[in-house]
Amino acid sequence: MPDGANPFLAANQFYASPHLAVKWSELRAQSALSSDGSLDTRLLKLASVPSALWIDTKAKLCDTFGSHDTLEGSLASAAGMAASNGGRAPLCTFVWYNLPNRDCHAKSSSGEICCGGTLPDGRCDLSNQMSDCSAGLAEYKAEYAEPFIEVLSRYAHIVPIVVIVEPDSLANLITNDADPSCGAATYAAYTKGVGYAVQRLSEAVPTVPVYLDAGHGGWLGWDDDAKDYMKMVCDLGIMGSIRGFSTNVANYDPTGTVGCPPAAFTPGENVGHFCNW
Repeated sequence: MPDGANPFLAANQFYASPHLAVKWSELRAQSALSSDGSLDTRLLKLASVPSALWIDTKAKLCDTFGSHDTLEGSLASAAGMAASNGGRAPLCTFVWYNLPNRDCHAKSSSGEICCGGTLPDGRCDLSNQMSDCSAGLAEYKAEYAEPFIEVLSRYAHIVPIVVIVEPDSLANLITNDADPSCGAATYAAYTKGVGYAVQRLSEAVPTVPVYLDAGHGGWLGWDDDAKDYMKMVCDLGIMGSIRGFSTNVANYDPTGTVGCPPAAFTPGENVGHFCNW
């Protein structure tokens, strides 16, 4: 891909997971109970809608059981579609999401890699912030990041790929620093983990565009938060390794101009603020 090219504009097709199509078909069978058939119609449309695949566990890296619901399975499936698409495989988008102490401010964190041990129910003990998360980061690098990159490297020359790195992570550090769960160990895990992920991706698979997540406008759209976020990104030294930023990946904030006062779009005004609750 030419340097600076928009991978989404360059793609002639986007990957729609056969695995999800099966799930939609199963739901369609249940939708027969709908009196007017409208649910069935909507589910039929969804079966052909492309979507990104979240690789949020180590088990989703390799295609051990022949499922398309994995990184390797999706890429193999996409590669197989090239023959019927003029030799061009559809673009696959993956969400890289498995930091130690993942989603420190969520009410129900589902992370599998921890900085300071686990609770009886298997979740990370986020109250333990005394470590530098060296063990958790070592696990993240060896058992998630490197296998992820190895799979990408086998397909990057035949399948167009985009990777979105760690939704919510840096945004949590900016706005939830008062939450004890987002303390020193989590800070080390997120900053060092994101830095490693972005740098290794750009080095090992340089043809794969990398987008760093920036939450959404209702989260980091405020001037001070946006500035703090960008300072953190700059301090990580990864600006030269990313194509850009992703927003609205996890949770969604409406986009556009509806509801924003005209003054927000006047030249010379500060347009960085989030307008209209």
